[in-house]
Amino acid sequence: METEELQQIWKAVLEELTKTVKKSDFLAWFRNTALLNKEEGNYLVGIPSTIAYNNVRSLFMNEIKKAISSCDEGFKTLELKVDSSLHEVDERVVNVARLVRDLEKKPHSREVKLEEGTLAYETLNPHYTFAAFVVGPENQLAHAAALAVARGTGQTYNPLFVYGGVGLGKTHLLQAVGNEVKTRDRKKKVVYTTCEQLVQEIVNAIRSRRMEKFKERYREIDVLIVDDIQFLANKEQMQENFFHTFNTLYQEGKQIVLSSDRPPKELDTLEPRLRSRFEWGMIVDVQLPDLETRMAILTTKAQEKGLFLSREVIEFIARNAKSSVRELEGILNQALALYELRKVTPTVKIMAEILKKLNRREKLEGYTVKGCASSSATMEEVIRLVAGHFRVEETGLRSETRTQELNFPRQIAMYLCKNVLNQTYERIGTEFGGREHTSVMYACKKLEKDLQTNAQLRRDVNALKLEMGS
Repeated sequence: METEELQQIWKAVLEELTKTVKKSDFLAWFRNTALLNKEEGNYLVGIPSTIAYNNVRSLFMNEIKKAISSCDEGFKTLELKVDSSLHEVDERVVNVARLVRDLEKKPHSREVKLEEGTLAYETLNPHYTFAAFVVGPENQLAHAAALAVARGTGQTYNPLFVYGGVGLGKTHLLQAVGNEVKTRDRKKKVVYTTCEQLVQEIVNAIRSRRMEKFKERYREIDVLIVDDIQFLANKEQMQENFFHTFNTLYQEGKQIVLSSDRPPKELDTLEPRLRSRFEWGMIVDVQLPDLETRMAILTTKAQEKGLFLSREVIEFIARNAKSSVRELEGILNQALALYELRKVTPTVKIMAEILKKLNRREKLEGYTVKGCASSSATMEEVIRLVAGHFRVEETGLRSETRTQELNFPRQIAMYLCKNVLNQTYERIGTEFGGREHTSVMYACKKLEKDLQTNAQLRRDVNALKLEMGS
């Protein structure tokens, strides 16, 4: 069977797997996998590493078999095989990060089928789930209350009022409620809308003299979710209409979930009777995440994007991006662009340059120029730089020890000394423990060859070159 055909079959199987496997697990363990062979219903799947093989075999065999069965009625057997030659640019491999992004971009069916112009709402984003929400001390109560409401165990939390600053996860929580309700009962009618959108729809209904029909439609709703309710401020007629809508839904036992940038008592320009109703149920706040929560958010979202960052880089970003979750996502998008477009693995120094541009700050916590080579770098500085990048000892790179842990970064350091610093093979050999120039030449040639096929290696080398000022 042709490689292209095998790849298309495996892509279809992977699409099925996204429905049952958690996104972070899918991106971590199905990366660089491929269908190696398919013959008379017998599938041979390649896994790029022993670690991935063990995890896939122990955790996901049943899911893979079900996914294959849904795509191929003639499926018989499944066999996994470690194939270390599989890598990102291999034509057999499906890019799982791109696959996930493409699937998320597909339009989703609306939650409630209503006549055009009678009720506006925004489609629930399937990515906003409780599973994808990172819980920390600052949002633990809000998460617990929202989950209780979604599962029907928080009946006294009506309305649920969530408040907090911009970009802290309120919208994620609200939409997670809607998604959880729909997952548990597809017949439930859930409407998620922003306050501005709702106001516009009320205006349109009044102008077209269809307010009664608008109200009737609301009575069909089981869960009403309104984001940024503070935008009702200074709109007396809108407040009047929402007051009656609120009463109708509340009296019929329908769930109402609201969000705002401040608690009800601080919404001074709202009518007192409306403010008091917002205080009937449960009021919870979402605060700025602490360092550990920010690191957890970065780790989760990086995995979702198919971006693999070192703990050092994640901690550095978390220490210097404190204003909101949205800020963290923006910085990750910058790192993803580097990773995909410039083929560069993000390092602390590279992320420091990005943060300086975004934050216009000269001083960054946890960052100094120490250990970063300049444009006139020496071989000693290159060794220090490479050792720091791969977390090995500088003395180890200079030693005669030939372990895989040291051989790989040593080859990279030699390659950089030759191709960036233009040092001779003899001088490089002397710097690296008195090696023969032929050994250095072999290491440089081998790395040059590997760069042609190994995308991750190219990213590492490009990142180191940037740090050298090259």
